[in-house]
Amino acid sequence: MHIDSYGFGKIVIDGKEYVDDVIITPAGVLPDWWRAKGHDVSLFDLAHALDPAPERLIIGTGASGLCSVKEEVRSFCASQGIELIEVPTPEAVVEYNGLDDASTTVAALHLTC
Repeated sequence: MHIDSYGFGKIVIDGKEYVDDVIITPAGVLPDWWRAKGHDVSLFDLAHALDPAPERLIIGTGASGLCSVKEEVRSFCASQGIELIEVPTPEAVVEYNGLDDASTTVAALHLTC
């Protein structure tokens, strides 16, 4: 998968446009990603994306980085040996596209804020 472009509130992945938050998995894009507590990313919010556990989890925390990743996500990743990268979404896109092989990576991307 490749992120063709990202702008506030819109992302294009492999030629398809999304206007809601997304999770990119090795199996494809999970559209309309919604978090139980708005701008807090919890383990519950990522459950489908973390089974099976990827080698790397990239969390795009929004255009301005306003999403916050709960400690339970950090602890889970550490306990499972998952590399966690949490950065504003523009940086997350660069990080994801810069991977030599994204087949073991999940990217959860908040498109606004």
